[in-house]
Amino acid sequence: MGQLIFKNTGKYLDKKTKPFVEAADADSVNRLFEAAEERLCFLRDNLAGTLKDAGEDILDSHIMVLKDPVLSKKISENLETSMKMEEAVAKACDSFIDRIKDSDDEYIKERAEDVKEIKTLLLSLINETNDNGVIRNCKGIWVYEEEPPIYDLLQGDAGLLKGVVCKRLNELSHAAIVLKNMNMPVFVSDDSLGTLKGRKLYGYFDTKSNRLYYSEDEELVKEEYGKFLENYDESVINLEREDIDDLLNSCEGCPKISLSVSSVDEIKNNISKVGNGVGLFRSEMLFMTSKDAPSEDYQFEIYKDALINAKGQRVVIRTMDVGFDKPAMFLQNENRDGKLDNLRGVAVSLYFPGLFRTQLRALLRASVYGKLCILFPMILDEHQAEEILKTVEYVKKELENEDVKYDINVNLGAMLETASSIENCKKIARGFDFVSIGTNDLSQDLYRCERGSNALEDMICKEPKRLVHAVKKVCDDMSPSGREVCVCGETLWVRGLFEELCKAGVSSFAIGSANLGKAFTKITEINKGSEGIS
Repeated sequence: MGQLIFKNTGKYLDKKTKPFVEAADADSVNRLFEAAEERLCFLRDNLAGTLKDAGEDILDSHIMVLKDPVLSKKISENLETSMKMEEAVAKACDSFIDRIKDSDDEYIKERAEDVKEIKTLLLSLINETNDNGVIRNCKGIWVYEEEPPIYDLLQGDAGLLKGVVCKRLNELSHAAIVLKNMNMPVFVSDDSLGTLKGRKLYGYFDTKSNRLYYSEDEELVKEEYGKFLENYDESVINLEREDIDDLLNSCEGCPKISLSVSSVDEIKNNISKVGNGVGLFRSEMLFMTSKDAPSEDYQFEIYKDALINAKGQRVVIRTMDVGFDKPAMFLQNENRDGKLDNLRGVAVSLYFPGLFRTQLRALLRASVYGKLCILFPMILDEHQAEEILKTVEYVKKELENEDVKYDINVNLGAMLETASSIENCKKIARGFDFVSIGTNDLSQDLYRCERGSNALEDMICKEPKRLVHAVKKVCDDMSPSGREVCVCGETLWVRGLFEELCKAGVSSFAIGSANLGKAFTKITEINKGSEGIS
């Protein structure tokens, strides 16, 4: 097989970072609905091509339902009975659907479909996840356990879609309408993914006639589906049974691949090659090449462009990571006493709180243009972690007081790059949504040898387990909370190391564009059972 693409399925609850969960009251319901409306407006404003007309109508209907006070009032009433937010939303939506789905008024009946889809959106916002049961591969086939969620089909990276496999599809649903507009072939299984793995496929949805066809005769279905595909050009994939078997069997336990970039142009040129967005955007390049501190508005435009060009995929932007090894010219005048000589990573930002707050303001302002995650480099201990979180909250309140909008669902990440931070990763990660491991600096610290040198590479080749065990410790410590563990750094390409880190439980890798092909090839080899270091 070729390149594999995966959606983020990490999910956990941490009340310190979940405003919808922490404050279960009418005000939190209002914030939840505002966040949902912002997402819908963003999707609507970025629709293009064949999706535009049908997509706008659907999303406008969803926005209208969100503005109806009946649903939000019912959720608030449920919260007053001591329900948790997730349960309150689910029960309120289900009650709303039950009440209108059998209405004699066709218009009212159609709103049941809107509420069902809004329920999916609200629950994903509460859980801060896009987990819709989808697995994707480079062939453009998306596989779902249930009906494809409408928001998946309307987002920017739907341009990569060539075909859909799903458990069920109502031919009158919004998903069916959108797929019809996309002229997209769909294969329907009679049961869940377990049955797909059992090789029982028996139906397909003809988007040209808008009809769903069934048969217990698998060969007949494949023959009819083949005829259907003759209407498409050669780029459309025929969903042969073997393709689906390979797709499903190869996805289990594999890390996701995301981009590692230093510029917006790198995102523009490579975002279509991955399905997990940008795992590392190195913002320090803005600071290292500037004679003066980059202004808030200048940074805002860069981050905004990065998010827009990611086309709905997430973008992890690392805050300024400068220091003695990566000097920023405009900071040299501030270093007359030499205090900066030994500072690295987020320590420099904390030393210049005004500079730090300016960058955070720019990042949060840009967050409404896509799915932003903010990563803080080289956090050494829990005290630095606490200072970071306090500063983020300060900036959020500052923006709220100025009535400046930002995405309240922005995830925060802690970057671990030293042996001591690995040992204390549980304490450091408390309050963060994910962690990232920088293998370049970490290997330098673990092996006491200069990063990037041949000597360091030789030491890792001789004793890889020292680095692998450090990464595995973080993966094991983060597993109970469901926090994603991303790994980046050129050290990944030391012989045999990438394969061993895959086995360690890493959630994803941030890979430079030059090494994407190498990464996907290695994952394919791992899927086929190739062995790493013993």
